[in-house]
Amino acid sequence: MPPSRTKGSSGPRAVPYTVEPKGNRREELDKENQNPEQNSTSRATNDKETPSHDQPGHGRANNNSHAQNESTQSEKPSSYLDIVVDELEGEVPVYENAAAIRRKLNKLLESKEKIPGTDKVWNKTNMSRELCTIAHSSHPVKVHQGVLNNGSSPSALARFLKNSGGMGGGDTETYYWANILLGKLRIWKGEKKTKAREKAEEQFPNGRARLDPKNTYITCRADERPSYSEVANYERTLPSQFPSAFRI
Repeated sequence: MPPSRTKGSSGPRAVPYTVEPKGNRREELDKENQNPEQNSTSRATNDKETPSHDQPGHGRANNNSHAQNESTQSEKPSSYLDIVVDELEGEVPVYENAAAIRRKLNKLLESKEKIPGTDKVWNKTNMSRELCTIAHSSHPVKVHQGVLNNGSSPSALARFLKNSGGMGGGDTETYYWANILLGKLRIWKGEKKTKAREKAEEQFPNGRARLDPKNTYITCRADERPSYSEVANYERTLPSQFPSAFRI
């Protein structure tokens, strides 16, 4: 005889006992259930109002500032020759006399330093090449030989370095282009102006007159005889200071 099965009770199933919230707690739960989107929005707003340094936004800000620093560094010219020196009415003022320029050029030649951006050292041939590069990329200027921008050949550079006197060779191209060369190198190296240079700028606001007293003729009265040092310390006259009748 097969075993018989006992049927379960057909009465209602038991449900778990729940505890009803007391007081205002039930009303709070009802409000949360009615406006879930509003609550999530308020939480997001609170998160925005309390920023943390660990949030991604601060990381992006730091990256942007670092990128700005890199862009500032990348703005530095790739070559010292690309540095622009200020002009004053068509010329770069020369504040130091020819003797000071000569002394700085000789010091550069004796240092045997490498030309920035190259493996070549400073010698008369390489210095002449750098002076010619600067001259060819600039507009012509008035010198004793005419209005030129040829630069300085090795022989012309050697003659300038052998010259003497405060303004010996001051009317040559070498004097003018060497002043620009030294200015570009000073800015490239981040060096400050010497006290002698600052004093010269105060004494000659427009720069020196680029002349050599040995080659200079001056129209003056019969009882006037300017000395060599007086002529050597003439200040440059700007084109705007000439009377209109003498302007070109």
